[in-house]
Amino acid sequence: MEEKKLKQLIKKSVNGHQKAFEKIMYLHGNQVLGYLMKLCANKEFAEDVYQEVWIKVYRKLNTYDQTKAFEPWLFTIARNTAFDFLKKHKNDPIPTIDEILLQDVRSSTPHESPMIETESQIHTALEQLSEMNRQIVVLRYMSDLSYDQIAKKLDCDVSTIKWRLYESKKQLKKFLEQKEDVS
Repeated sequence: MEEKKLKQLIKKSVNGHQKAFEKIMYLHGNQVLGYLMKLCANKEFAEDVYQEVWIKVYRKLNTYDQTKAFEPWLFTIARNTAFDFLKKHKNDPIPTIDEILLQDVRSSTPHESPMIETESQIHTALEQLSEMNRQIVVLRYMSDLSYDQIAKKLDCDVSTIKWRLYESKKQLKKFLEQKEDVS
């Protein structure tokens, strides 16, 4: 959708036009749900978070700065809501897709990396990253987005995305190797 039309929908939504907000949800809903399913790795959790995201978007839409791109703002709310939800439920025995990310980190090392056995260790490793870097890692390895797509979503340069991803992989590798040495 053209950015100008989206801005009009946002303005109508802020002024209480329910159909305009529903159109925004329709246009971005599948992307948000897909992103959340990859973050949460559980359909029920993702659907719960999805509902919470749209409630927050509706409540905060009047604070959105229309001089900036909408998607980064929307996905920041989705990411923060998902992370808050996962922190509350981190001890629940539900497998996550975070292991896919760590498999890539392991395969980029010249020697065998430690086997991560628990979900809490995986989340601990991811929590070592800054929020921005964690989001880049999730978008790249869990949402399978290209560097260009990530740069567009986060409103930054492709070179910045590549550098942050490289640094994130180094941090994760270092953290995992330290965990192996302790064991």
